[in-house]
Amino acid sequence: MRGTYQCLSIEDDYRTVRTPHCERTQLADFGQLLNHLGADHILFVPAFTHAVHGRTMQQYLAFLDVPYDKIYHAFDSGESILYYVLYVRQCKLKTVLDVMALLFENVNINPIIYVTQEGNLYELGPDMAIQTNCGMFSRPNYESIFTQYGQEGLCIQIDEDFQYNRPSMFMRMGGPTILSRLTK
Repeated sequence: MRGTYQCLSIEDDYRTVRTPHCERTQLADFGQLLNHLGADHILFVPAFTHAVHGRTMQQYLAFLDVPYDKIYHAFDSGESILYYVLYVRQCKLKTVLDVMALLFENVNINPIIYVTQEGNLYELGPDMAIQTNCGMFSRPNYESIFTQYGQEGLCIQIDEDFQYNRPSMFMRMGGPTILSRLTK
């Protein structure tokens, strides 16, 4: 069942009150995003295939212990990009941003997109600093980020074969130690 990591601790009404101006239609392609909008910080991070300090993207995500979805972005040009959609609680946000800055240091990347708990949409740079305020989160505003880079005809599709499973106890306990060594 896809909803195993659904944000159930925060009621729908509260999430709607936190993000009253967000357009909530046409979001089924984004996986669990609707369940986290207004409750968690949401990061759209492009996947990378290179190893950083000998570890893969999936290993770093396991160390961070944040739920995520995998979604594909396909464009009219034929280009396809895999994005990880991270659902980050406030208490882990700084660590996640520090690790992402390390992972994307000196790398030419596709846009990193950030949605606050209040529903504000931002484009981040490789250092995780806000580059552009893109208004309130909605599908048209999200798509416009890619349009400005000449990527037309965005088609978003969730990876139906992917099922998030929480990392092992070893990864959850050892992850903070490994990450603290890397981010110092």
